[in-house]
Amino acid sequence: MAYATYDDYLLLYGGTRLTADAFLAAVGDASAEVDRYVFGRISAGAEITDDIKKAVCAAAETVSDRQASM
Repeated sequence: MAYATYDDYLLLYGGTRLTADAFLAAVGDASAEVDRYVFGRISAGAEITDDIKKAVCAAAETVSDRQASM
Protein backbone atom coordinates (compact mmCIF):
# COMPACT_ATOMS: atom_id res chain seq x y z
CA MET A 1 0.00 0.00 0.00
CA ALA A 2 1.31 3.44 -0.90
CA TYR A 3 1.28 5.98 1.92
CA ALA A 4 1.63 9.03 -0.34
CA THR A 5 0.26 10.18 -3.69
CA TYR A 6 1.93 12.05 -6.50
CA ASP A 7 -0.05 15.13 -5.43
CA ASP A 8 1.50 14.74 -1.95
CA TYR A 9 4.89 14.56 -3.63
CA LEU A 10 4.33 17.76 -5.58
CA LEU A 11 2.32 19.86 -3.13
CA LEU A 12 3.18 18.68 0.38
CA TYR A 13 6.79 17.56 -0.11
CA GLY A 14 7.57 20.07 -2.87
CA GLY A 15 9.21 17.43 -5.03
CA THR A 16 10.38 18.20 -8.54
CA ARG A 17 12.75 15.35 -9.43
CA LEU A 18 10.31 12.57 -10.23
CA THR A 19 7.74 12.25 -12.97
CA ALA A 20 4.39 10.71 -12.10
CA ASP A 21 5.49 7.39 -13.64
CA ALA A 22 8.79 7.36 -11.73
CA PHE A 23 7.00 8.20 -8.49
CA LEU A 24 4.43 5.44 -9.01
CA ALA A 25 7.22 2.95 -9.74
CA ALA A 26 9.00 3.84 -6.50
CA VAL A 27 6.28 4.69 -3.96
CA GLY A 28 5.35 1.12 -3.07
CA ASP A 29 8.91 0.19 -2.11
CA ALA A 30 9.37 3.56 -0.42
CA SER A 31 6.24 3.04 1.69
CA ALA A 32 7.43 -0.42 2.74
CA GLU A 33 10.85 0.99 3.62
CA VAL A 34 9.40 3.74 5.83
CA ASP A 35 7.07 1.22 7.48
CA ARG A 36 10.09 -0.96 8.32
CA TYR A 37 11.80 2.05 9.93
CA VAL A 38 8.85 2.42 12.31
CA PHE A 39 8.60 -1.30 13.05
CA GLY A 40 5.40 -1.89 11.07
CA ARG A 41 3.30 0.63 12.97
CA ILE A 42 1.94 2.22 9.78
CA SER A 43 0.68 -1.04 8.31
CA ALA A 44 -0.72 -1.92 11.75
CA GLY A 45 -3.11 1.01 11.50
CA ALA A 46 -1.26 4.17 12.51
CA GLU A 47 -2.67 7.41 11.15
CA ILE A 48 -1.00 8.50 7.91
CA THR A 49 0.24 11.95 8.92
CA ASP A 50 1.84 14.59 6.72
CA ASP A 51 5.21 13.67 8.25
CA ILE A 52 4.77 10.07 7.12
CA LYS A 53 3.79 11.23 3.63
CA LYS A 54 6.87 13.47 3.45
CA ALA A 55 9.12 10.61 4.59
CA VAL A 56 7.65 8.36 1.90
CA CYS A 57 8.18 11.03 -0.74
CA ALA A 58 11.83 11.46 0.28
CA ALA A 59 12.29 7.69 0.26
CA ALA A 60 10.65 7.49 -3.18
CA GLU A 61 13.38 9.73 -4.59
CA THR A 62 16.04 7.43 -3.14
CA VAL A 63 14.27 4.30 -4.35
CA SER A 64 13.91 5.82 -7.82
CA ASP A 65 17.65 6.61 -7.88
CA ARG A 66 18.37 3.02 -6.86
CA GLN A 67 16.05 1.67 -9.57
CA ALA A 68 17.71 3.85 -12.20
CA SER A 69 21.17 2.57 -11.30
CA MET A 70 20.23 -1.10 -11.76
